[in-house]
Amino acid sequence: MYRKLALGAVLHDIGKLVQRALPGEGSHSRRGAEFIEEVFNTDEMKEVIECIKYHHTEELKDAGIPDQSPAYIVWEADNIAAGIDRRKKISTQDDDENLHRFKKELPLYSIFNSFKYDANLPETAYPLKTMKESEEINFPERVDSERFKADSTKYYPILNSFSRGMKEINIHIDTLESVLRLLETHLAYVPSSTYTGEIPDISLFNHLKTTCAVAGCMYRYFENRNITDYRKACFEETAEFRNTEAFLLASGDFSGIQDFIYTISSKGAMKSLRGRSFYLEILAEHIIDEILLETGLCRANLIYSGGGHFYILLPNTPPAKDVLERAKRETNRWFLRRYGLRVYLELAWQEASANDLANDLERDIKTENRMGEIFRRVSARVYKNKIQRYEKEDLKALMTPESSLNSLLYRERECAVCGSSSSEIAPLRLEEEEAIQVCAGCMGVYALGDHLPRLDDVKGNPGVVLAVKANGEEGRDPVIPLLTGGEAYLKFEEARKAEEGLKRGECIRIYSINRHLTGMNYSTNLWAGIYNARGEETQKGLIDFETLVSRSRGIKRLGVLRADVDNLGQAFISGFENQFVSLARYSALSYSLSMFFKFEINKLCRGRGGIPQFRLIKDGRNNETRERDLVIVYSGGDDVFIVGAWDQVLEFAVDMREAFSLFTNGKMTLSAGFGLFDRKFPVSQMARATGLLEELAKENPEKDSIALFGMEYEKGKTANSHTYRWKEFTAGVCGEKLAKLNEWFDVEENPGGGKLPCSMAFLYRLLHLFKGISSERINVARLAYMLARREPRGDRQDLKNIFREMRSTLYGWASSQKDRKELVTALNLMIYLNRKEREK
Repeated sequence: MYRKLALGAVLHDIGKLVQRALPGEGSHSRRGAEFIEEVFNTDEMKEVIECIKYHHTEELKDAGIPDQSPAYIVWEADNIAAGIDRRKKISTQDDDENLHRFKKELPLYSIFNSFKYDANLPETAYPLKTMKESEEINFPERVDSERFKADSTKYYPILNSFSRGMKEINIHIDTLESVLRLLETHLAYVPSSTYTGEIPDISLFNHLKTTCAVAGCMYRYFENRNITDYRKACFEETAEFRNTEAFLLASGDFSGIQDFIYTISSKGAMKSLRGRSFYLEILAEHIIDEILLETGLCRANLIYSGGGHFYILLPNTPPAKDVLERAKRETNRWFLRRYGLRVYLELAWQEASANDLANDLERDIKTENRMGEIFRRVSARVYKNKIQRYEKEDLKALMTPESSLNSLLYRERECAVCGSSSSEIAPLRLEEEEAIQVCAGCMGVYALGDHLPRLDDVKGNPGVVLAVKANGEEGRDPVIPLLTGGEAYLKFEEARKAEEGLKRGECIRIYSINRHLTGMNYSTNLWAGIYNARGEETQKGLIDFETLVSRSRGIKRLGVLRADVDNLGQAFISGFENQFVSLARYSALSYSLSMFFKFEINKLCRGRGGIPQFRLIKDGRNNETRERDLVIVYSGGDDVFIVGAWDQVLEFAVDMREAFSLFTNGKMTLSAGFGLFDRKFPVSQMARATGLLEELAKENPEKDSIALFGMEYEKGKTANSHTYRWKEFTAGVCGEKLAKLNEWFDVEENPGGGKLPCSMAFLYRLLHLFKGISSERINVARLAYMLARREPRGDRQDLKNIFREMRSTLYGWASSQKDRKELVTALNLMIYLNRKEREK
């Protein structure tokens, strides 16, 4: 029955798409039921049709259906979801009684209109399209009534494509996730409500998904209490149910992620780094799916996942709590056996009622933030529980020297990647390098990283999937835990072979990555930031540090970027004013952030961001839009770790910040740390150094900043003198100072050129002088002397004019602390961009 309930809930408003694409008589509930009847044409869909046809009060009241029909649950779930995702401007009634108040051409408004609401800011909306049509980032734009008009001619192709997709689904055996994926692809930019008395900032996909999540929890809650009279519980005694804590907001949080990813040797670093990062992403999604499977729910109940955190909506039942406790216990015991104390999963939950989720469902004027309080409480429980890790039995084993958790398999040999001595060591042959001795776990994730480029196929080739298999080969296939206490294996396989394995029971589940519609209705699609620059024609697998470094301009260094969203935790607690607070809005906010960092970021790397690519200097070299020479090591729900050719990583950082600002209506900001490193520098030290820079950027007033290069020792203490607000960096450092340096000086010293000849030694002397100028007049005098020696001789008037402008401008900058600081950074960049190195 759950499957039919979930289908009914997730399709209950599909008639809105039909109604907008094919204008005609009849309510959207009736037309939706007719559409699904035509698609599936089977008597077994009777309960599903009831859910769609009778989800409005007047229709359900006289429907004459059994009291046990799931339509009553969907009706109440839709009411809760409607209270969740709609801000009431004026009182509303059934849509069929107020057709004159519906404006079916309304576009989907951005969720960031109501986030940090400001009535003085212009509202933005999305052009109507499917996700598959969005080859560039679909930024919200200022509402233009004509251009954004979503009439039937724009809806019809969406309905036609959706109808074809539904007919390809085998409703009896294909997963509910296949329906969710179809809905997401087609309805992510379709508004749920076009009623003029509401803000249309919740997509139809998000509303259907939220309704399905709520309905599933209600069904499992009633099931646990042997309640089968759904009419009474949901339709006749709604007030009682809405005040009952029937739901759980569960929060999962992984600790030790950074140490796990970054504590590796420099040998085979890129494949190890990317493999470990991707492994943790899949591990988290797998654990989420294990919890949902054990609680009898589907992925509609996943509210948020990213950055080592997740939120799931569950029923408040003893079995659900038992699943969460077991997931925490078994996962952490597995972590102890496999990775010691390095990785830990905390799971906590908070009880909630329908009125909590809806922020007091029946009250028109909201006076409190009940949903924000739920998030605050569950976050506090996660924090408290982290202080008291592990059960007594596990602590006892950790404190016992003879226990299996403290055993060393090898006392004189350790893994060359992670340094472990507690598991089998075997040789791993690296390309063009001698073999190294690694443990089975590191060998598995290395192989995972090596195969990742197969998934990053811009043509959308569905040939390769990631299968979770009951059996595998230790050392070749990465291992993940099962809630039953056993283990499973991750393996890349051809799609058809994986499907056959699933039918034979050899596969537990299958993940496709970044696939809109693949025909693989047995798989779960995951969005992931997995972009990697194309390697050389002769290079197999993932591109390496050496190749990335070779593509740098000027100095041959690896650029490393770490960035994350400023004040994200506070945003979830208090980002919405009381009248906007709801689970669906939090869900929409989470979905938007996840899609930016897990999906849209790949487009940005490929030069398909829909914005002009930033350039440190504009000199006619490589000014065309291009794919960036970088690799996304990690891009989660709110943070990013990227490596690549140093100049392109820094340029990409500016692109990402600009895109994120447009994506969020300027309501959210990013702060970042950026460093340059030799390719053989330890990865853990790169991560630590850029992490410190990221922290310095966040300490800048109002954040929204970038800190570059590293720490310097001055006047007895370490400090960073290259921290800027993003606009200061792009306009002051690059747009003014660096641009002028490039305009004035010819570092190549080409005879007869239109610039002043300039040696690298001169740039270094200029840098040294400006770093020393404060109130020291002697340095200013030295500057004047040094510049005088550079004055052009002869009759080249053009060069003399450039010299006079340069000298006057530098004198002006020397008298301003802000300009001096920006010039020092610009000089560093100028040197890095022009420095030549002898290949070793």
